[in-house]
Amino acid sequence: SSKDVSHVAKFDGTNFPFWKFQICLVLEQYGLLPIVFGDEIKPAPLIVTDANGVSTNNNEEIKAWCQKDNAARNGIVVSLELD
Repeated sequence: SSKDVSHVAKFDGTNFPFWKFQICLVLEQYGLLPIVFGDEIKPAPLIVTDANGVSTNNNEEIKAWCQKDNAARNGIVVSLELD
């Protein structure tokens, strides 16, 4: 889901320190900084079969990570000033 960054001053090429401070606060508020900084990496696909032959996978975990990644990228992109 997209995150509200409308209150963040748009990065225009001259205000990087202030923009970075603001965007990091917003990303931290939404729990997205670990995604941006690479501390939370995309899970590798995993299928585990138990002794009874029942298989489980981590598709939901991968989907959740992808949604967070998309939200982080979207938040950054919409906070950039277009020429």
